[in-house]
Amino acid sequence: MKHLYLAVLLLLGSLCFFSACSDDEGSVGEELLGTSKVNVSYVEEDNITITTNEDRLSDLSSISTILVGTLNDEVFGKTRSGAAFQVRLPGSVRLDRATIDSVKLFLAYSDYYGRDSLINQTARVYLLKDDIQYAKIYNASSEIASIIGEDVGSVSFNKKMASDTIYLKSEIDNTQDSLIDSVKQIDTVLQHLTVKLDKDKVGQFILDAPEEVFESSANFIEYFKGFYVNSDDISQSLGGIYSFNVYYSYLQLYYKNHATSSSTGNDTVYEAKFALPITDNSARFNMPEFNTPDDVLTSSEYIYLQGIHGTKAKIQMPELRTWKDSTQVSINKAQLNFNIAIDSLERTKYPLPYRLELLAVDKNGDKIPLRYNSSFGNIPTGLLDLSTNTYTFEIPELLQMIIDNEFDFDYFELSTGTIEQRLSGSNERTSYPGDAKNSVSRAILHNSGEKKPTLKVTYTHY
Repeated sequence: MKHLYLAVLLLLGSLCFFSACSDDEGSVGEELLGTSKVNVSYVEEDNITITTNEDRLSDLSSISTILVGTLNDEVFGKTRSGAAFQVRLPGSVRLDRATIDSVKLFLAYSDYYGRDSLINQTARVYLLKDDIQYAKIYNASSEIASIIGEDVGSVSFNKKMASDTIYLKSEIDNTQDSLIDSVKQIDTVLQHLTVKLDKDKVGQFILDAPEEVFESSANFIEYFKGFYVNSDDISQSLGGIYSFNVYYSYLQLYYKNHATSSSTGNDTVYEAKFALPITDNSARFNMPEFNTPDDVLTSSEYIYLQGIHGTKAKIQMPELRTWKDSTQVSINKAQLNFNIAIDSLERTKYPLPYRLELLAVDKNGDKIPLRYNSSFGNIPTGLLDLSTNTYTFEIPELLQMIIDNEFDFDYFELSTGTIEQRLSGSNERTSYPGDAKNSVSRAILHNSGEKKPTLKVTYTHY
């Protein structure tokens, strides 16, 4: 009898334990307003509304990659990209009655995105006739036509990029040792798109500058404004967009110096060259042109994301606002899942971004990034998982911030990467991980049916 009594007590205890860890059903708000519960789990999918929006206002300046080319995407339509940038002095330059021989712009190949790599595209280089500013925000709505000057060179090219482990030194071999050293750290072949420029309008113009122009980079960029590079439009092929690494791209001048010997009075002519690099202090920005099709922006079946094309997703969860009514909730785990809607064949044509970026947006439009420095050990979230064909975000901290009313939550924003904000009252930027302004990679995700986005939450209610 004693053993039977003990067994009954154990059975009752087990039932109580499992009832406290049940997978309850219901809306987000209802789940949090119940009695004390531990490790309650549920899946939210019916109260999530997602729309694709065109964004022309995100900052596209301080780029690490120059994007040039035209891509006729069957889904997203045409994207044509160009870029403006300054070149700066490498250090002291000796010019003794110098005359120009030739001048070339070297753009370092980085990547290619598109369907038609064999079609020739034409890169065209223009002088800038007005200043561009490092501290200024440039976006897809910026009007720059008025600052684009003369056409000073062009080249027709197609995809020629390859990578291996051969060690080569860059052509940048003048007085800027720090730039040479940085190039030596790369163990792949540096390949450049070379554009021969008008030697008088560019090269001799620089060599003829007053002496004080060469005293500082500030003086130089006031005298020589920089370049704008774009591609000619194409309509008969799918095309693609080329990426060029900013930090290994440069302008090179080849010239002759004429020196007079102080002892003999004879003239000595010797050949010389120097490179003007694009540095981290150079003003630089990509400038895309695009017109998103209506069916992309109005679709309720799919979510459409593309970096420089400017399509992002707005994720609304009205029920989350009711969580603020419950102050005794601790989020243990929260996953926001998205299923890829592109088959493997399509992925070979248009590679998916290796990760997506999720931000919370408050009522003032300020963006709050995910926190990485908690129980997840600084592991980035939103990574592509091809074994499950999903992007998954771990967002317990962000959800806890919403519940604790740390900011006035409005909606989530999903994109292919970087979004930069200026801190109030200064030119300082804060950037979030990603690559949107440096990439044209795109993703199409399910937004309906069995594979629609889900929010899976486990929490404790005290």
